[in-house]
Amino acid sequence: MHVRRDVAMAAGLVACAWVAARQEPVDGKPIFGYLAALLLIAASALSIPALVSASSAAASGLMRALFGAEALLAARSLASSLRRTSVLVGALSTALSMLVAVGIMVGSFRETVVVWMDDRLQADLYLRPAVPPGADRHPTMDAGIVGKLARLPEVAAVDQFRGYEISYQGAPVTLGAGDAQVAGRYGNRPLLSGASPRSVFPQLIGQNNVIVSEPFANKHHVDAGDTLTLPLGQSRVNFRVLDVYFDYSNERGFIVMDRGTMLK
Repeated sequence: MHVRRDVAMAAGLVACAWVAARQEPVDGKPIFGYLAALLLIAASALSIPALVSASSAAASGLMRALFGAEALLAARSLASSLRRTSVLVGALSTALSMLVAVGIMVGSFRETVVVWMDDRLQADLYLRPAVPPGADRHPTMDAGIVGKLARLPEVAAVDQFRGYEISYQGAPVTLGAGDAQVAGRYGNRPLLSGASPRSVFPQLIGQNNVIVSEPFANKHHVDAGDTLTLPLGQSRVNFRVLDVYFDYSNERGFIVMDRGTMLK
């Protein structure tokens, strides 16, 4: 009777965990996800006695045939002392679940680092002015150096990138511009929509279109297709967001447009 009751309660907790796992985050935090994990742990604790009894009864004959009477006694002893063994089995199963979860998390972090390095380390050579780095400092480089590099036979392409610190909705943001044609041809920056950079970056050329980084999109609640109004010079210009790209280098957020659009 108690086993059936515990199994029924475990099934109810699993159903509640399934509902909680499908809820949206609360202020960006997976509160319902944590609740689902706790409900599943409680459900496993309630269902373990029935699971141990069923598995012991099913495996006792096989255990005796393979390992003799000692294995049969061990299996029956496990089932006869459920008050003690169910707690141990529950703790072991929870530990194994945590091990799997940590393994998945580490694998996800590793894949994220690989994606980030493939995006950031694309060229064979990077040049920047020899000045102390800073989050709000974007020193310039002599334009003549770019022309000399572009004429070298070993150089396939040169992408000039320029960044400015601006304010958007009262928060600091980096407004950047690069050669969209070069970025689309040689870049492999992953986009949130899954679209190829070769199809998205050419749409930046000659148009008031931009792409934004994921931190910017999350902070300002921006999606592809939205319109941004940016203060440029003495005027305010509207830009359409083409896509959102993954970025792990700047928590302020980036707005990126074509260099020609920036110069205009």
